[in-house]
Amino acid sequence: MRSKKFAPTSANSTPRNTSTTLPIGIPADAPHPENALRFIDYLLRPAVIAGITDAVWYPNPNLPATALVKPEIRDDPAVYPPEDIRQRLYVDFPAPPAYERARTRAWTRLKSGR
Repeated sequence: MRSKKFAPTSANSTPRNTSTTLPIGIPADAPHPENALRFIDYLLRPAVIAGITDAVWYPNPNLPATALVKPEIRDDPAVYPPEDIRQRLYVDFPAPPAYERARTRAWTRLKSGR
């Protein structure tokens, strides 16, 4: 039997200092990037993105859409963390290519024992 002390709840399931973003992008070689932009514009309409959030329980970055999200989702701290949690969040930008190369080489040396 699992201890209630360690049972996950929406109040304690938000990882510390992490968040999610809306994973939408356009490939560099997309044949019709203008159409892709139009589709993204459509997806980000408040009513559309709120419906997607309702279907998948995944937060969206469109603030006007928040009022349109079902209350049980909008008020769930595991989906939309409270302000005190959001204040600790930050953007984790990709490392520069030179750093990534150095890190990969160091990891390879470590794993190979050289």
